[in-house]
Amino acid sequence: MTSLFSFFGSALFFMALCFALLQVKRWGRMWVVAYVVVSVLLIIPINHWLVIEFIRGYVSDLSMATLFMCGLYLWQVIRPDAKKTQVSLHWFVIGIALVLYPMSMGLTQFDPFAMGYSGNHLYNVLLLISTALGLLAWFMRWQHLATVIMLAVIANGFQLYESQNFWVYLIDPIAVIMCLVSVLLKGCCVLFDRSKTLDIKNV
Repeated sequence: MTSLFSFFGSALFFMALCFALLQVKRWGRMWVVAYVVVSVLLIIPINHWLVIEFIRGYVSDLSMATLFMCGLYLWQVIRPDAKKTQVSLHWFVIGIALVLYPMSMGLTQFDPFAMGYSGNHLYNVLLLISTALGLLAWFMRWQHLATVIMLAVIANGFQLYESQNFWVYLIDPIAVIMCLVSVLLKGCCVLFDRSKTLDIKNV
């Protein structure tokens, strides 16, 4: 079960990555061709190993944040009118990463990553806080953020991965990179639009 879900996550990530690189959004209804090609690529054997197995070896188990954003991107390819990932999810992932990763790498004596293990005395507190944040996000209409948190709680409860740590289900470095790139691109677009507005006013 754990391997099956991991392979599914790796395939979803690889397909989203290929679609982004190939700009499949511009293909219109021809996205089906890209889907077929990428699906075939995933099961090509190389030295008795499938490509999807190599991908899983490189990216490991992907968090619910990564899977959700990849799935939402693919859905936008199929349905161009679909909503994009809400900014609240981007800032949540970036904020958690700014706290979690530096502290876990020895910046302080407290290791928050250890809280994610069920044997830790703060594990239940972490789950309660996460659930409360998910409910708060839902009431604030940050549905994407609420969905990711609840998926992480449920996936952790069912132990869909070999890892026993809750943080693994919530975020990962790939999700952080995706969110940083998205925020930076949006920031650049805002600055570009403002500069164009100023140029028009000065004419």
